[in-house]
Amino acid sequence: MNTTRLLSTALLLLAAPPAARADTIKVPQDHSTIQAAIDASLDGDVIEIKGGKYEESITIANKTNVQIIGKGKVTLLPPGLGPGFSMSGCTGCTVEKIRLSGAAGSGFELTGCTGGSLLDCRAEDVLGDGIRLDDCDGVTIDGCFVKFSGLAGVALATGTDTPTDNCTVSGCKILDSFGDGVSVNGSGNTITGNTITKTLGLAIQIDATTPGAGNHLTGNKIKKVDDEAILVTGSDTEVADNSVSLGNSEGIVVLAGTGHSVTGNKVNKVVGNGVLIGLLAPGATVSDNTISNVLDDGIDARGDDAVCEDNTIKGPAESGFEITGDAGTYTGNLVKGAKGDGFLIFSGDNVLTFNTAKGSKGFDLNDLGIGNSIDDTNNFKKVAP
Repeated sequence: MNTTRLLSTALLLLAAPPAARADTIKVPQDHSTIQAAIDASLDGDVIEIKGGKYEESITIANKTNVQIIGKGKVTLLPPGLGPGFSMSGCTGCTVEKIRLSGAAGSGFELTGCTGGSLLDCRAEDVLGDGIRLDDCDGVTIDGCFVKFSGLAGVALATGTDTPTDNCTVSGCKILDSFGDGVSVNGSGNTITGNTITKTLGLAIQIDATTPGAGNHLTGNKIKKVDDEAILVTGSDTEVADNSVSLGNSEGIVVLAGTGHSVTGNKVNKVVGNGVLIGLLAPGATVSDNTISNVLDDGIDARGDDAVCEDNTIKGPAESGFEITGDAGTYTGNLVKGAKGDGFLIFSGDNVLTFNTAKGSKGFDLNDLGIGNSIDDTNNFKKVAP
């Protein structure tokens, strides 16, 4: 490289603006309030909050990659009305280890945010939703705790025409909410590994406000809820490997839509059906589920073209399967000890192969339909004449 080029390169480097450097802002050392620290922050800054009680409501808007981190037990006590912690129009921002108690609106409310996380936060005794996301995309809620929310524990755009998409709610504990545990209005969301107990509403529901698609409800533990444990609408919802017990209504309800799958779930001691396939949910797949001691049918199949494979149903108070949908396929299912019939069929053109029912108080097979195909691969000892 010649001398002229070296000199030109040096001048360009000197003229270039310095690279932005993220600062760490400490509360209360640098600013006495959390809000003052947020107002002073620039994109990429880290705000560290010392443990203590802070009587303030927080608003953060239009920031990028700002981190707000509690150091110690940080508790917000929001005065007045509205949400306790409000974030809007932010990209990639993180809120971590912040507690909040007594908000008159939602606890944490995110609107129009992209990316970012709410980690290990806590909302208690709030009048609205514990955590609410509206018109968000790609936000992660992980390890949070919600107790005594007036509405849902976690609401993803419930009841609005601006759905929330591609978000994750994982590893959260939701207890004693007066609404649903988790309510989802949107597409591509993942609700996984959460524990939901004692809700007055549903534990998890795919809201019907907009026709959401491709949501995943997996590995959640649901216990003692007053309404349906899981309710599905939209399309292409995966309901897999969840545990439902001691509920006061149905276990899993596929209410409407197409392409839904219910796989590998355990449903025990619910007042209603273990799994209900609704009239408006044709083609649902229900496979490899274990359903025991429910007070209605194990699987109530009302939708047409259902595919039910390798399910195990033990001790239902009514029938193992009650089939009123047409043209379904039932393969490799086991029903033991039904108080009613093992398989009770009212509809037609269903195909049954390799199923077993035994120990039924009624009939192992009671076919009242027309045109059903039930071959010798099935094992039914007591068959209705």
